[in-house]
Amino acid sequence: MKRHILFILILMGLSFSATVQAQSKREQRQAEKAERKQQEAAQQQKNHERLLALVEDKNFVLEAHTIYDDRQNSYPVSSNTNFVAITGDKATIQIAFPGRMGRNGLGGVTIQGNVMSYKVNHKKEGAIIINAQVSSASLGNATLILSIFNGGTARANIRGNFGSQVSFAGNVVDLNNSTVYQGMTDF
Repeated sequence: MKRHILFILILMGLSFSATVQAQSKREQRQAEKAERKQQEAAQQQKNHERLLALVEDKNFVLEAHTIYDDRQNSYPVSSNTNFVAITGDKATIQIAFPGRMGRNGLGGVTIQGNVMSYKVNHKKEGAIIINAQVSSASLGNATLILSIFNGGTARANIRGNFGSQVSFAGNVVDLNNSTVYQGMTDF
C-alpha cells in the first residue's frame, strides 16, 4: 500500500515538473518571438529612413523587373536596361526589349526630362508616395506616381498627355549602387 502511494506521489511530482518545464519552454519561445519582432521592426524602421533619405535627396533608381502596359499585361524585363531614375531635377525613363529595333539602341526608348514638381507623402511606417510632373521634348508632360514600400520594392505609374500609361515594378536602389545601363536619349 505504501508502495502504491509512493508511486502515485512520484508520478504526480514528475507530471508537475513536466508541466513547469513546458510552461517555461513556451515562455521562452514567446520571449524569442517578441525579440525577433522587435528586431524586424527596428530593421524596417532603418530601411524606411534610408529610402526616405534617398527620395528626399532625389538620387535613386527604380530598377524594373516587370513592366505593365495600359491594360495591365505584364512583361518580365531586365532590371539593367529598364528603369526610372530621379537625379536632382532630372528624370530618366527607359524601356528596352532586347532583340528589337528601338530609338535608344537597346530595343526601346530612353526619355530624359525635367522634374517640374515633386511631392513626397509618407506615413511613419507606411509606403512613400511620390507625385511628380516630368516634362521632356519627346514625351511632353507626364505624371509620375511612384509608390515605394518598406522592403524597397516599388511601383511607378507613368501617364502621358495622350492617355497612355506604363507601369514599372521593381526595387529602389541608390543611384551610386545601381547597375543600370542607359541607352541613347531622344533629345
